[in-house]
Amino acid sequence: MLTLVLLLPLVTAAVVGFWPREREDLVPKVAFGGSLAAMGVALIAGLAFAVSASSDPAGSGAYHLRGVASWLPATEAGGSVDVAFRVGVDGISLWLLILTAVLTPLAIWSSFTAIRERAREYYVLILLLETAMLGVFCALDLLLFYVFWEFVLIPMYLLIAIWGGPERKYASYKFFLYTGTASLVMLLGFMMVYFGAGGSFDIPDITALASAGWARGFGLAAFSILALGFLVKMPSVPFHTWLPDAHVQAPTAGSVMLAGVLLKMGSYGLMRIAFPFFPEAAMALKWVLFTLGVVSVVYGAFLCLAQDDLKSLIAYSSVSHMGLITIALVTFNDLGWAGAAYMNVAHGIISAGMFMAAGSLQHSTGTRLISRLGGVGARAPALLGLTLALFLGSLGLPGMMGFIAEFSIFAAIWQAFGWLIMIPIVSVLVTAGYYLWAIERVFHGPERMHASIKAEDIHDVPDEERWTMAVLIVLAVLFGVLPSLLLGQMNEWTHAVLAIMGVS
Repeated sequence: MLTLVLLLPLVTAAVVGFWPREREDLVPKVAFGGSLAAMGVALIAGLAFAVSASSDPAGSGAYHLRGVASWLPATEAGGSVDVAFRVGVDGISLWLLILTAVLTPLAIWSSFTAIRERAREYYVLILLLETAMLGVFCALDLLLFYVFWEFVLIPMYLLIAIWGGPERKYASYKFFLYTGTASLVMLLGFMMVYFGAGGSFDIPDITALASAGWARGFGLAAFSILALGFLVKMPSVPFHTWLPDAHVQAPTAGSVMLAGVLLKMGSYGLMRIAFPFFPEAAMALKWVLFTLGVVSVVYGAFLCLAQDDLKSLIAYSSVSHMGLITIALVTFNDLGWAGAAYMNVAHGIISAGMFMAAGSLQHSTGTRLISRLGGVGARAPALLGLTLALFLGSLGLPGMMGFIAEFSIFAAIWQAFGWLIMIPIVSVLVTAGYYLWAIERVFHGPERMHASIKAEDIHDVPDEERWTMAVLIVLAVLFGVLPSLLLGQMNEWTHAVLAIMGVS
């Protein structure tokens, strides 16, 4: 079933690539249909996972829907090369898989009117990007994980470089330089793990070795290398500068997938690989990671106050929110890890919606610059309502996913660090400030448009963009009111992985 989820967008990309030129107007619908089919299979996989987990004593803490096929069976004098197409999901990767499968058709749907030039290539890249990201969350083999991880860079680089804004070349190069270099560093860490584990790339088997322990020097070196690769992808301060440039220049769908899924690959790597493989090294470097997390949370929040481009503001808010995940992981308690897993999904849903809102603002007014706008809400009331709902969800309004994620993480920080919680909690006030200030300046008050903008040309958000944001808001409310739909499986996984790490 997981293999089918991976193949559907890949096959659809091939179909789109060879679609007849005379019927090219159907390309967006074909791409949408293929991504919708992948989403359907992913949801069925979620139901199958629930059934399988209910009959397993380990529940959602174990891998289910597992499949394995020999990939590199070549042998050497010293033994066999242990590389296989191993896939499976558990209580954390399942929801990231579903998140990816849900966001992709929404991103394609929101592109129907925005993308007119080279539409065929555009949709092929979106579908290839989906395949690679799904593969990251399914892979149970380190080398397979790395192949999917690296392949993500290519379609995202091209999406920014071809369909991006005026500075797209600089942004795409910077994105590729930062994340590509971090990937090479991560590969070094994987090779260290491979040889340290006696020649195995099997993620569950290597995780089980954590209870036996590693040599202290080896563990510290390998964990540091892996953590560096994953922190760049999240991104954490001081490796964050590629993100605002990439977001500002990327097309809307690129920003949706970048914020909604791509950043989660970094936090997922920490939770799946770095921390479970080397728990003692993670504990030894706890205060270093705590400091990086706190700086990301507070510095990212204050940087938002200085932004004029709405996309840039949302990008820096992602740095702040992902910093909370770093802090949550070094609490080493069940509540913190469950909150981190929940934040991954919550931020993926809400941030994707916010970037859609920023894209709609540009389509409606011709700009995203806050200083050039004012009183837009009178001419675009639907856009105002959707943007406000998404911003409130991101700042942690009770009843939406962001509140559950932040409350869980801050409660865990209090348990682990006591009054040090006062440092990152400052970001809550700053977050409310920059979101509400942006809403007030763009949408409320008298019309005060820049001379280059004609107020009579401003239009409300079109239907396809309106409904994509509405779907994400409904999901944010649904899981905010009924968090147990996700947290039940996440809690079982959290307890299982912390027990393996020997900290629970």
